[in-house]
Amino acid sequence: MSDKVYGQSGFVEVPKGFFMASYKDSGQIGDKIIRLSESGTYSHTELVFSTLIRGVNNCASASWRDGKVRYNRIDFSTGKWDFTPLDPKLETHAIAVFNRAEGLDYDYLGVSTFPLMYLVPGWRTSKHKFFCSEICGEALGLIGRNDRLGPSMLTDIMASIAKQNNLKLTY
Repeated sequence: MSDKVYGQSGFVEVPKGFFMASYKDSGQIGDKIIRLSESGTYSHTELVFSTLIRGVNNCASASWRDGKVRYNRIDFSTGKWDFTPLDPKLETHAIAVFNRAEGLDYDYLGVSTFPLMYLVPGWRTSKHKFFCSEICGEALGLIGRNDRLGPSMLTDIMASIAKQNNLKLTY
């Protein structure tokens, strides 16, 4: 029996390279609402890069906790995340998207009206604010569809693409 406890650092081995991390823990009330509105497993997505950005941070997203699009360092070994391999050819574009969007505000209104994006064609609250799956979708080249993707749907799409292209996580 392992002496590692779920939720503690080091619970799972974290992949190397370029991949997406999807948050699956029960989290806070906002996490529960996002999962419920999408009838999904995940409440947040991060893109994790194969190299450090500015020598410190290895991942990027838009975070309601941080209030903006940002690069960050996150301990993904806690067992609260699932990992999806991404095509390494997309990494340069993804970094460029995050470099342009870094510091833009989190789209609180957009995420609070999250179910409307599935019900109302063309629903979009802001072109200058983002929630996680929007900015990650844009960074992965899903132009024109990124404002209709929640964290679970984005994870499903990228997992399907990974399977189709035989992409594997590297440890």
